[in-house]
Amino acid sequence: MRKPNPASQAAQRAHLIDAAKRCFSRAGFDGTSTEAVRLEAKTSSGKLFHYFPNKQALIQAVVADNTSGTIEWLNALKGRQDASLALRQLLSDVVAAAADPESRRLILEISAATARDATIARLSAEADRAMIEVLSAMVDRQDRPFALQRDQMIALLSTWIDGVFSRAAVDPFFDPEMMTASIHRLLAMLQDHPEGHNDV
Repeated sequence: MRKPNPASQAAQRAHLIDAAKRCFSRAGFDGTSTEAVRLEAKTSSGKLFHYFPNKQALIQAVVADNTSGTIEWLNALKGRQDASLALRQLLSDVVAAAADPESRRLILEISAATARDATIARLSAEADRAMIEVLSAMVDRQDRPFALQRDQMIALLSTWIDGVFSRAAVDPFFDPEMMTASIHRLLAMLQDHPEGHNDV
């Protein structure tokens, strides 16, 4: 009997997750069947259910993969030497994701599913903690202080990040270039404040 090949199994599992991600991005969690994922992956039902016994397991795997990718992206930005450029890149990347219909749909689906699934809620919380940690580090490492207090600044940025996805989902005139320019300008204004930090 041939021994399982871990690398091959990992590749097959990743292939199925990618196919599911595309399906979920197009039709949402509720609107996607395992049959749709099977067809997207061009595989058999037996192979799909070997790795994921039901749709919920597949959804959880997609969320886990998304969380892992988010944390990897954040850590790469956190490691950059220029914290000001890194923060602006983070916010630009967020706008780009919000402007992409499939990326936006998947993120909003995950957000909605946190109320129904404890595993998804835990994974989403991990991604949120990573975002807050990186935002905190970037705010702390700025060459010029922001006019807002540290906690206020982190709250402002994290709320803006959450809101961009919701705004893009309902606004047919959502302009990613304008949104990016606006948040970059806001950062500049908050750092050009003559008094630096204040008690507002």
